[in-house]
Amino acid sequence: MNSDKTLSQRVKISLGALKHHAFNLYKNVNLKFLNQNMYNSLLDQIQKTHKNLIFREPTKKEISLYIYNFINQHKSFQEVLNNIQTHKAYKYMGIRPLSLEMDVTNQCNLRCTMCPFSHNLISKRKREDISIYEFQKIAEQIFPFVNRLNLSISTEPLLHKQFDELVSITRLYKVPKICINTNGMLMNEKISNLIVDASFFSVGISIDSATSETYERIRKGGKFDRLLSNIQILGHVKKQKNSYLPFVTLNFVMMRSNISELPSFIRLAHNLNVNGVGASHMVPFDMLDMEKESLVHDKTLCNRILDESRKIAAELNIEFRAPENFQLNETIATNQPFEKITERFDLNVGTGKNNCYCPLPLYFVGIDSDGNVIPCGYWYSEKPLGNIKTQTFFEIWQSDIYQALRSELMNGHPRETCRNCPSTGIGKVDNEYSFKAR
Repeated sequence: MNSDKTLSQRVKISLGALKHHAFNLYKNVNLKFLNQNMYNSLLDQIQKTHKNLIFREPTKKEISLYIYNFINQHKSFQEVLNNIQTHKAYKYMGIRPLSLEMDVTNQCNLRCTMCPFSHNLISKRKREDISIYEFQKIAEQIFPFVNRLNLSISTEPLLHKQFDELVSITRLYKVPKICINTNGMLMNEKISNLIVDASFFSVGISIDSATSETYERIRKGGKFDRLLSNIQILGHVKKQKNSYLPFVTLNFVMMRSNISELPSFIRLAHNLNVNGVGASHMVPFDMLDMEKESLVHDKTLCNRILDESRKIAAELNIEFRAPENFQLNETIATNQPFEKITERFDLNVGTGKNNCYCPLPLYFVGIDSDGNVIPCGYWYSEKPLGNIKTQTFFEIWQSDIYQALRSELMNGHPRETCRNCPSTGIGKVDNEYSFKAR
């Protein structure tokens, strides 16, 4: 490729062709005032953003879409001109390949038996919430490029004392999908109104049981009746405001001691009028001595309950996401098909990457409560790839260590951590390493 050529020459699309192409795609777009200098500046910003984020050239259709998005975001020609001249146009183009998950606090209000928060090493650490200033810095750098934002990875987001302010900041960046995972204990009427008014895309509520006795045994500190009331409040607020959002999912961590309640759990979800149920295998941690709870030791039971649960979910029209059944012939499997990975993590993955072992480092960004940047939620034994408090996002995203990880996965040579990904990630249930203690 000749680096001296302009982007318009490389993609063979002129200003006139762009206007014609954009009009055919988006009948209401008006590009009459876009002159050649403005167009070249926009193309340059598109090129740089693609190179920095997606590591490839944009297509003709993408260029038309981005410029249409940019024009459509502004109310006046002067606003358009200002953002082009100050090289801020890229923030308004809708170039959003990223899925970002970040913890806004380092604490949880429950001590679930299978979670590291039940260990003193984690639960006794000094509480720290992300400051509004730090959150704004992260938002300014990353949110313009984020399609899906989850305000939690492994902690309880509703503990943040200024959660409403975090949501207000997020809304400024018009992130298409705002999500949280929560244990639901703090989800009162005020929070429910905030979530619905902000058009949260999804709320995942972790419960793990269909009865009060099992729930309060597993989720120590939780109150089952209060939780059900909070879920009903959220449903009432949605109905009151005539909103189909957020999509509400009840989550169930499958263990030997609770798997028999999964069919009843799906019926409970139906009675609570939520949208779906998500079931996943427990990830055992060395510090907790929970390996005996793994269903890898009771495969026949697990398969039977999953089959029954799928049937009930279909009858009740409840979306049910769960792992595939165990193969009882002891076959050792490899990683999951590419399509399943991208669907599970809601990634905007283009074509041409179907030989990739795992696409997460291409699109996913995780930020823990200390500001450490990780390429997935299962990076337990590896060092972080950077820290957002001391580095810029693009310094981390384009770093040699991040690029090396991508190269490993794209070329089918994953490191041990990736080969041993748990079943809640991309590890298949018939790979013995998917249930290895972390």
